[in-house]
Amino acid sequence: MLVTDSKLHLNAAKDWLTNYYINFVAIIGPLIGMLTLYRVIYTEDITISLLPLSLAMLPWPIIAWFKHRIGLQWRMILVVGFFMSATLLVTVHRGLHSHIMLLGPIASLTLMLFYGKRGFWIATIFLLALLVYATSKGLIYGHVAAISLEDPMLILYRGVTMGMLAIAFIYSIFGVTTILGKQASELADQATTIDKTSRQAQWASKSLELLENTVDCILLTIQVDGRISYLNRYAESQLGAKQDTLFIQDITASESDSRKFFAALEGDHSDESNRFSCQLLSSDKTPITVQVNCKLRDVNENNADLICVAHDVTELLSQRDRLRRAEKFEALGEACARIAHDFANLLTIIVGNVTYLKGREVDEEKSEVLEDIASAANDSKVLTEQIGQYSSRQRIELVIVQLDDFMQRILSMSRALCPERVKIKLDYPFYKKACRIDETLVTSIVLNLIANASDAIEGDGSILIRVRLQDQGANAANDLTISIEDNGHGISEEHLERITEPFFTTKGNNKGLGLGLSTVVRQIEAMEGTLKIESELGVGTNMTINLPVR
Repeated sequence: MLVTDSKLHLNAAKDWLTNYYINFVAIIGPLIGMLTLYRVIYTEDITISLLPLSLAMLPWPIIAWFKHRIGLQWRMILVVGFFMSATLLVTVHRGLHSHIMLLGPIASLTLMLFYGKRGFWIATIFLLALLVYATSKGLIYGHVAAISLEDPMLILYRGVTMGMLAIAFIYSIFGVTTILGKQASELADQATTIDKTSRQAQWASKSLELLENTVDCILLTIQVDGRISYLNRYAESQLGAKQDTLFIQDITASESDSRKFFAALEGDHSDESNRFSCQLLSSDKTPITVQVNCKLRDVNENNADLICVAHDVTELLSQRDRLRRAEKFEALGEACARIAHDFANLLTIIVGNVTYLKGREVDEEKSEVLEDIASAANDSKVLTEQIGQYSSRQRIELVIVQLDDFMQRILSMSRALCPERVKIKLDYPFYKKACRIDETLVTSIVLNLIANASDAIEGDGSILIRVRLQDQGANAANDLTISIEDNGHGISEEHLERITEPFFTTKGNNKGLGLGLSTVVRQIEAMEGTLKIESELGVGTNMTINLPVR
């Protein structure tokens, strides 16, 4: 993210301009020195006024402001600069002295560059001695006559003046080389840092790609205005959304869910705001329940964003509900079993006594009363058997069944079970197919569902029994699918969620206890199968049984 602080930009600009100003001054200084030396050499004008001019060749910004960047001592800076300048002031043009005067400065530079401070001091002494010698012999400025040794002050005057000019010029060259060397070192360090950073960036990129491709959780980065700046691939596939101009309100199921994210963005670091559950909209716009962990990240003093990790817990909550319901059913079943057992004993006594009284000579009125008691007792015994059947554990007895014959028996029993106004059809496209099932249990399940379908039809109607057998291969169980579809009044959405709960019924008080479907579900689950119920009010209901068979 780019830094938007103007003060930081200004400081960066100052550093950039200062660095280039230093280089400019350090390089232009020697050029000024060369022009000065040209005037001295060819006009033979050596005056003390040239000394201040020679100071213009010194890169003073390096000395005063950036000493810590160059790392030179004050003494070494001045003397080395004068020493290097002297090599350009020596001009010779006759005999062996010319070679000596040419080789002398070169030797001095070599000593300084390759042997550091020690070589520098040796070269400085050597060069100054050479300058004094050249001045005394008239080797400088060509046609100028040699100065008599009897005039040492003139020799010293000219030697020191030229030495000052030479050293000032050479120092400026040394400053340039030092700057370039320092910058080369810095560039090398920067190159190393860039290379290291590049490798770290590559590693981070690979890690991020691996994270995106392997984790099965939703990763989000949310800015303060609610805009989503990052979505991982899993989130895109689950939510069916892209991060372009996407806001948190676009993927949450309700406004209250959106407010939970904004509460975390406001900087409340409590566990309630950093960890919460909410509902997001999946790719097909159905709500999924997620558990969200948030971390507020400060980008700068004026901005922050929220990093969120969301795990889909929809299936976990569904399993938890099923487990809770199973525990509830198990406890209820145990209670029902005890009640059914005791109640059956009481009914046996009642039925026995009624039978005994009916065998005695009684008048017609009393006989009718006894008949009503016997009928009520028998009905109670049937209900008690249903309760006992619901509460008992199912025992599976598998037998080989020819599906053709089995479904024809189901069809015959169904037609006998339902009134004539309800037409029953069978859709069975197989011939001579066999499988291993619990024939008695499957028959009970199918007839129970057909009875429910018949009760849902008011007036004329139809029930379609559709059977499919899907071959899953030699080493896997096949899927036997039996669906019962009716065109009755259907089931409301509210009732559909509770339709398989025990003792829940929509048939009224005199039409059963509401244990039929819950018993069917327990029987199907005992065979490791599933029951799927689809219904629409005014259209009808479709109940599909799926059983693994061999």
